[in-house]
Amino acid sequence: MQVQKIPIAVRLLGFEGGEAARIAALLSEAPRAGPAYVCLHEDSLQEPDLYLVDGDNPAALLRLGSMRSLPLALQVGGGDHGLARL
Repeated sequence: MQVQKIPIAVRLLGFEGGEAARIAALLSEAPRAGPAYVCLHEDSLQEPDLYLVDGDNPAALLRLGSMRSLPLALQVGGGDHGLARL
């Protein structure tokens, strides 16, 4: 029986090229039973389901904070920048 995977579109903010490539590779290796993660290209017009933000990159945090409505986002690294925490 083939399991249907639900794709989750992820946009990376503030990660350098090599780091972004490693994250994209890790996300593409999602477990068989869970969702499938797809990193969107920078020039993609598709809205992501989730933002993954480099918490050590002030420009990325500023970009996230300046969005019209605060999207679902996960901050990786960095300190407390006043964003909501789980």
